[in-house]
Amino acid sequence: MYTSRIDGGEMNRLRTIIMQVGVGLGVMILLYLMAFSLEYSVGYAQNYPELAHMRGPVVFLVICALAAGTAILVLGFLLLERVRRNIAFAPQTVKLLRAIAWISFGAVLPLLLLGIYTEANVASSITNLYVYGLMALAFMLGNLFMLLAALFQNAVSYKQEVDLTV
Repeated sequence: MYTSRIDGGEMNRLRTIIMQVGVGLGVMILLYLMAFSLEYSVGYAQNYPELAHMRGPVVFLVICALAAGTAILVLGFLLLERVRRNIAFAPQTVKLLRAIAWISFGAVLPLLLLGIYTEANVASSITNLYVYGLMALAFMLGNLFMLLAALFQNAVSYKQEVDLTV
């Protein structure tokens, strides 16, 4: 009978490392999109000269939203590193979760401004459907991470009580 040579702890560590690689790839993709958005906007402005005046504000707002996404992924990487090191139930983890939540809430603002600006200049743009969908997703992620932060805060308090009694 074949048995796995990797025990449960090693498998969890391997999964965490795989997730960290995925998060790292996500960061690289978002950084590429931030760098490429300016170049893409030049071509778009040439193809649609009637929308060329929107190029600067739209690129700025898109880069702000992508920067928020990048910051969330970087903090997520740090959170996964704490899990990999088996120090997840600590006050620093709660701080990371809250930071992710606040950045998610902060990403709503540039997306909202982008939606309003686009609607004012291009009525009934299909792009706004995606922008408002991302805005709703950012808001839901913010709430989810605030909930996780509250749960982890309770777990940290419980762990500290247990450590004191032992």
